[in-house]
Amino acid sequence: MEYILHIIILICIYAILSLSLNLLVGYTGILSVANAVFYGVRAYVAALIALRLDSPFLLNLILAMIGAAIIGAVCSGRWFFRVLDSECLILDIQRQHPVSGIWYPASGICERIYDY
Repeated sequence: MEYILHIIILICIYAILSLSLNLLVGYTGILSVANAVFYGVRAYVAALIALRLDSPFLLNLILAMIGAAIIGAVCSGRWFFRVLDSECLILDIQRQHPVSGIWYPASGICERIYDY
């Protein structure tokens, strides 16, 4: 039963990722490669808040969205809206690397997550 629950959770995670990528590529026509980075930021923020504060799920969800929006605004800035389609892909890769460079070495931030 635990295996089936794990598979269902993975299916739901991939469904959320595919829906968000469909929203970006299908409706706006913008190819995004940093979509998974901000999905990961939301997951880390929600997990850290849930472990440290014992807050309800809805509050974790709202704070995780705010945290991902702040990180996205810091990485993107105002100049991200002034580019064309091909440059948007290059800037998307460029904003993916600082976020990855911050989260991977920051094992001290996420030490309680790795304990489980």
